[in-house]
Amino acid sequence: MRTTHGVTTANDSVEPIVLTEDKAYVRTNITPIDKPGTEDTPGFKGFSYDETEYTKDEYILGMFNKIEDTDVLLTALLGGAGNE
Repeated sequence: MRTTHGVTTANDSVEPIVLTEDKAYVRTNITPIDKPGTEDTPGFKGFSYDETEYTKDEYILGMFNKIEDTDVLLTALLGGAGNE
């Protein structure tokens, strides 16, 4: 896992998750940027975000753990018995 903060792009939009054959890129704190230009410098329109790169295995295991944690929490909140 590797996280990069403050990535900027001039794309028209930013997907919160991008999956490739062997990687998963999770983007958070997506913020639009619209800086007007001046006489001396061009403006910039795009997005800033933080991006965490996972291997597919890391991402799948992380999602599995989140699902398990959510299941335990919901069971406790609903007053049910644990998974047996």
